[in-house]
Amino acid sequence: SGAAQSSRRCSRGSRRAAPQPLGRMSGLAVAKTTLRQSVFGLYRSFLRAARAKDPDGARGLVASVKNRFRDDAAGVSRNEFQRIEYMLREGHKKLKMLGMSRVSGFEVRGGGRR
Repeated sequence: SGAAQSSRRCSRGSRRAAPQPLGRMSGLAVAKTTLRQSVFGLYRSFLRAARAKDPDGARGLVASVKNRFRDDAAGVSRNEFQRIEYMLREGHKKLKMLGMSRVSGFEVRGGGRR
């Protein structure tokens, strides 16, 4: 009865299926989940760094970070793992540079597309 009630609660409360533990997921699903977590983590780190460098928003760093991530997401398929990994590596380099004390912002030129 308890299990039946909990399954009914889940079906009414949310349309999404409960996330599977990583042990039950296929290798491809694990790779997608790991990449997704890495991208979101990098995005949050960029937002924190942009807010630290531009607390009043005068230079528009937060908006440029959001726009850059949105543009890059639109330009790459979720199944292009090597390209996403490359973009993550480049993003970490830029984040490290943004964290340097002498750097006050950044300019986006061209984009990361090949």
